[in-house]
Amino acid sequence: MRFISELGAIAIFAGRTALRSLRPPWFFREMFRQTALTVERCLVPVIAVVAPFGMVITLQGLVMTRPFGVERMLSSILAISLLRELSPGLTGIMMAAQAGSAGPAEQAGGHRAEGRRGGDAERLLRAEVVEEGALGHPCRPAQIIDAGRGKALLPDQHQGGVSAASLNVKKEIQAWKFHLAAYILVQKSSNSEIHDLPLFTTKSSFFFEHLFRFKETNGELNTQLGIDVLYHTYYYPYEYMPSTGRFYRQDRIKTGNYPFIDVFLNLKLKRTRIFIMFDHLNSGYMGYDYFMIPSYPMNARMLRYGIAWTFYN
Repeated sequence: MRFISELGAIAIFAGRTALRSLRPPWFFREMFRQTALTVERCLVPVIAVVAPFGMVITLQGLVMTRPFGVERMLSSILAISLLRELSPGLTGIMMAAQAGSAGPAEQAGGHRAEGRRGGDAERLLRAEVVEEGALGHPCRPAQIIDAGRGKALLPDQHQGGVSAASLNVKKEIQAWKFHLAAYILVQKSSNSEIHDLPLFTTKSSFFFEHLFRFKETNGELNTQLGIDVLYHTYYYPYEYMPSTGRFYRQDRIKTGNYPFIDVFLNLKLKRTRIFIMFDHLNSGYMGYDYFMIPSYPMNARMLRYGIAWTFYN
């Protein structure tokens, strides 16, 4: 019953849309502008993505159809796979993404236009115009403050120089079937008030590797099972301001001293590679201070998997 009711709601919405499009006023200029915008944002990326697929399908299809003498069918296969299957799907995904992001953007813009202070709008935007009319004044720049700091964030340039010294070590160690691939970075900034850096950073992998051989089929399955660890010490990272789309220097929140641990399984059979990964396995077990950028936590625990199958002659 729920499916039928939802289907009926969609049909009613489609009918109302069709009837409304037949009534004046008609905004032809806006329609052409939106069409041009859709072509710019959707058609060009779709062509950029579909073109390489078409090249690959053409090359592979030519090799596969030539032994049967049906090369003339390649154009039909290419047209069906790209124009009827792949292109509409990519266009629909892009248009749905734009339509889905339009609502929150309009809501956020409405909060700014109405001049609301505090509450959800301030937490959403993390910034407010502190001087009324500053945006419309031709000679006076808008002053933007961060809701957490309460200080004006205006562009400024450091007059002196800033340098960074770093030392990195990369080493792979193997003992029987156990492997350790470690990368260690030690760095120091000459002026941490302008550009702070974590003193110690490491990204290491420890895994067990074994090659299974099958006598009946003469096949080989290469297997890797291990963990990845990413860690860095405390430091003051740049903070992001959504209202300007820029990062800025801050000295109130430190991030770091938290390991990101991933568990993975890699399988390789001839030209096929399969991976399964538990990303951020320690999420929730070692606290919840897993931030790379203040106010933007990293992903919680999740399962990732994929397959890569290489086709070539």
